[in-house]
Amino acid sequence: MKASTICRSHIVKELRRKGIRRDEKLAIIYWGGLRSKVLLEILYSIESAYPDVELRVLTDTGYHEHELIKKYPRIKVTQVSLKLPYPTVEELASNLRELKLYCTSTGSSMVITPLTLDDLTAIGLVLVLRGAFNLLSSLINSPMVHPLSHVELVQIMTISSELGLKGELERLIEGDPMVDSVHTNLHKLKALYSYTPLQLLKALENLTKMYIDLIPNRA
Repeated sequence: MKASTICRSHIVKELRRKGIRRDEKLAIIYWGGLRSKVLLEILYSIESAYPDVELRVLTDTGYHEHELIKKYPRIKVTQVSLKLPYPTVEELASNLRELKLYCTSTGSSMVITPLTLDDLTAIGLVLVLRGAFNLLSSLINSPMVHPLSHVELVQIMTISSELGLKGELERLIEGDPMVDSVHTNLHKLKALYSYTPLQLLKALENLTKMYIDLIPNRA
């Protein structure tokens, strides 16, 4: 299944789970061009399933805005600063909070952030690594709709907690029978402070393989 299809299906599933009213006002915060297949498929899916809701797209670019509006006349486009192309995790988390407040203060009742599954998994892991459990918890309990379900976000927290990834990186090598192997990855973990979400998964790949038996099976 293609990434755009996965993203679209997760978002529509979450919208159905949360319940959508006919007078709902949805805001879509999108990292990417307005001609993106991911964005177009999401708009098509939402319009098909919920033809009466008001849709607004927040993006960093005004390019192709007229084409998008021509295709979807009911959609409003608002330009905002998203610190593209690859914001740091702190910038991304900060942007999401600020943009969510902006959306709700201007009438939106739900905010959609169609990031990729890898992006959000990486964000969740790095927030846990840095001890930001409160921020991750806020994301889990947020009314924002995103590709990861509530269950998957909780799994990120549970898995990371089981791995001991609570911001104190040195704890990973204390009393660990695989101390040598873990130690070789410590410099990668310390480098996470400057990593982007997409780079994070690559840096953690070997470490997570060591603890694969601790990862619970998905339902």
